[in-house]
Amino acid sequence: MERIVPGQHPDCFMAESGFAILGECGRPAVPALAEITKSKDNDIRAAALESLLHTNPDKDSLLPVLMRLSRDTNYGIRSVAGVHFIQRYSEDAARAGITEDYLERRDTLLPCSPQYLPPTTN
Repeated sequence: MERIVPGQHPDCFMAESGFAILGECGRPAVPALAEITKSKDNDIRAAALESLLHTNPDKDSLLPVLMRLSRDTNYGIRSVAGVHFIQRYSEDAARAGITEDYLERRDTLLPCSPQYLPPTTN
């Protein structure tokens, strides 16, 4: 099996597509995906998060990842993680200070690949 190396696989959405197809059948990969969310590469972190979300992991596996990534320096990753954190575990998110107002702050955040940005409203 080929390893994803930061900077060598710009099409990380292919990994996400595979996990979208697998859904909960991809759960055996949850520990590896959680570890990959620690990558220094924004695209790989984002693809690992999206792939992880497709597996619908249990709270013990997902909560630490969402908590960490909801404070990511990359706005797109932070937004995706924060929205899922709030939607899935609202009380935990509130205790951690992750609110919709917090997620809307874009200042001092790094740009993200367009496929990971939340939709804009007109």
